[in-house]
Formats: sequence, structure tokens, C-alpha cells
Amino acid sequence: MILRVFRARLKPGARQAFEKLVNDVSIPLLRAQSGMVTLHVGRPLPEYPDEFVLVSVWTDLDSLKAFAGEAWDQPLITPGEAVLIQESTVQHYDEDRQLLQPRHRQLLRPVGLGGMLAGRGGVTAGLPCLVTAWGPAA
Repeated sequence: MILRVFRARLKPGARQAFEKLVNDVSIPLLRAQSGMVTLHVGRPLPEYPDEFVLVSVWTDLDSLKAFAGEAWDQPLITPGEAVLIQESTVQHYDEDRQLLQPRHRQLLRPVGLGGMLAGRGGVTAGLPCLVTAWGPAA
């Protein structure tokens, strides 16, 4: 699986408009993509009020490329976002659980579909996700 980590630093005063755009445009766009497994939206902590992160997990690089196009290794900015974002970055990682030694694989266990992604003040993204928990294997 491929992890895509998109980070954005917003222009001052753009937080509310950006959150609306993410909820109205970005999340539905990503959810509709073939090969997108799950999505995590990280709201900023008080120390960094203008920073957001969006982590999407893809079945494979081909699925990600089908969504993002030839410039898949660059941030994908949806219409309306450019005027709100001061700077953005994107990184990609290959999730390879085989790299975990057996004793570590036992600590990482799927616990089922977790309904909605929870965040401060309620549901963050409203997306179904596979919840993974740390602890002894059941």
C-alpha cells in the first residue's frame, strides 16, 4: 500500500474556508477514487493553528497515479485551495508490514471497521476506516 501525506500551511484567516473546501470538495473527490483505501484528516493543534495534514492510503502506486496524474509526486491543489494555502508539500511512503519483525507484527492488530474518524469536537471526516490498535494480539 502507498501512504500519501499532504501537508498545507494556510494563509492567515483562511482556516474556516479551507475546512469547508476540504469537507465539500477534497474528501468527496478522494472517496470516489478507485484504489483509495482510507483517509485521515488532521486538524491543527493550538500551537500550529494554520497547519493541516491529510493522509490517504492507496492500494498501489498505479491507483494513486490514476487519481493524481503525471504529477502524482506533487501536491494536488483543488480549485479554490490555491488562494487559501501559503505552502504545501506531499510525501509518499510504501507501507510494508513485512519489514516489521514478528514480535512487532503481533502488536499491530486490526480491530475492525471503526465507523467514523473521530476528531476534536466530533466527526472529522465522516469516513469509514479500518481501525488498527496497538496491544497484544487477540
